[in-house]
Amino acid sequence: MRDAARGADHVYLSQGVRHWLEACGLDHRLQLPKQTNEDWTYLDVFLLSPGLSLRLYCPYSGSSLPRAAVDFALSGTYDEVLIGEHTPAPRELYARRGYALRLRMVSTRKEGLLQRHVQIGTELPGRRATWQDLDTC
Repeated sequence: MRDAARGADHVYLSQGVRHWLEACGLDHRLQLPKQTNEDWTYLDVFLLSPGLSLRLYCPYSGSSLPRAAVDFALSGTYDEVLIGEHTPAPRELYARRGYALRLRMVSTRKEGLLQRHVQIGTELPGRRATWQDLDTC
């Protein structure tokens, strides 16, 4: 069973991305579909200017993306597709892009309250991801 913070990661992700985009002054639209029955969900990010689209998959475990999600990630429909920290990266993703972008949620406690923060990682085949707080991207 997953804990409450991990179970709400899609909400923390949406809030973190929204805060970051507003701080950057970027005109955007976020679309968070209803949570799926699978062990993953996603957040779609549309940057209206310069016209970029991102899909951020937010898995709750190290489960693989369903084949339909892998096919979608490789379709070119979105400019970038980010997968979860522990999601096995499809070989096709490395073959097509040469790298994988990852995301993870990091917990901290401040004044007794749990806070979740978004980090983005860049991973090359056979190497560990290099992580950076979303706020510094």
